Order: sequence, then structure tokens, then C-alpha cells
Amino acid sequence: MPTTSTAGRGPASVAPVAAPARLGVLSAQGKAPYRFTAEDAEWTARFVIGESGGRDDPDSHAVVWAMFNRYALLTRPYYRTFNAFLRAYSTPLQPVLKSWGASRRNMDRADFVRTGGTFGPPAPPGIPRGQRRAYLDLQRRPWAQLPSSARSVALRALGGAVANPIGNATEFGSTYVYFHDANRRYPNPDEWRRFTERYAERMGWKWIGPVPGLDQNTNTFFVQRRLAALPVPAVRVLAG
Repeated sequence: MPTTSTAGRGPASVAPVAAPARLGVLSAQGKAPYRFTAEDAEWTARFVIGESGGRDDPDSHAVVWAMFNRYALLTRPYYRTFNAFLRAYSTPLQPVLKSWGASRRNMDRADFVRTGGTFGPPAPPGIPRGQRRAYLDLQRRPWAQLPSSARSVALRALGGAVANPIGNATEFGSTYVYFHDANRRYPNPDEWRRFTERYAERMGWKWIGPVPGLDQNTNTFFVQRRLAALPVPAVRVLAG
């Protein structure tokens, strides 16, 4: 599987992950099928590390499925490959942060690397362009040195062996954190639910509701209202 060279880097200190003979095919009704590649698997593993800590758990499965849905239903015309989409969408995988808000949140970290220039309006003056060193290092880390849990999620998901826990959701973010940003304290469960539902309404989305085993304080999942009428699931990964 992913064949990024590790020559000159020394032996990897992670357990090997068995690769399927062939990765799967991303399928959505009315759309041309897309066959996943080794490079897709490599960047999916990095995505899982950056967005959900690299664990093999329901949150990691859910964020990967949100990306399957988003790519198949919304963004494939703009990105030739799944991995190109991931690298554009995911903050930890961007060489330079695209969002001035993300840059403002990270600019005072010790590992923030300035790449030159600042954001223009509507950003406040003086917010530098850059990215965290930790994320730049993640983007360069070869397949063999990624945690086995993240590699396993990537291979199984792209091979059609991870169930979809979120239906047609294409959006995610932590409303638990958003509440804290707005109120300087974390919400109780009732406050979190009301805040989440209001947030979804304001965005023109629909919260997927509670899912057994999925802690949506970490990442909360939403369906765009224009996709809510589609059959569930609208997207599938067919085994290779």
C-alpha cells in the first residue's frame, strides 16, 4: 500500500498494517464512480490524525464518512482526487492555513511558522499567514511512520469495511467548543443541544441527532438541508 519512501529515515517504530489487495470504489447515485488510490489512503490516515487524534473509534469513522459524503456529493468536480480534496479542506493538512480565524487561533503558539504576508479584509489587520510546525511535520510524515490505528482506519474505510454512522452528513465541527468560545464556559447537555440546533438552523443545516457510541462534543455532524431529502445513505464505498 502507500509507497512513500522511508529511505534514510531509519526503521519505523510502528506495527505493520495489512493492506487489502485493492481499495474500494466511492459510489453515489448519478455520479461517476471513483476508485481510491494508495495516495488517498496515506492522506486519509493523516486526516484522521489531524482531525480526530488518530484513534480507531466512532469519531474517526464519522469524520472520514463526512469527507466521503462531501467529496461524492459536493466537491468532486473541483478536485481530481480524494486526497487533493482532503488537503484543501482539512486545516491540519493545509501547507498554509486558508482561514484567518484558524491563523488567529494559532499565531501565538510556539510552533506557529509564519510563511510571509498577512490576511486582508475582512480579517482584522496584522493576522499572519502560516501553519503550525506540528501539522507541517504531519504532512511530511511517511506512511510507515504514521500510527497503526490511523493507517488501519484509512485502509478499512477506503476498502469498504467501515460502516457509515452519520448518514448524509457533510459538515462537522465542535459546537461544544463553539459554545465555550461564545460564553467562556462549557455547556451542560441541555444547553449544548439547544446551541447545536440553533447553530444548525443559522447555517442552513440539520443536526443528525444523537448517535449511540458517537460523542458529538468532540465533533458534531450536520446534513445540508438540500441533501436531507436524498436516500440514506446516498454514498457508498464498494469493496474492491
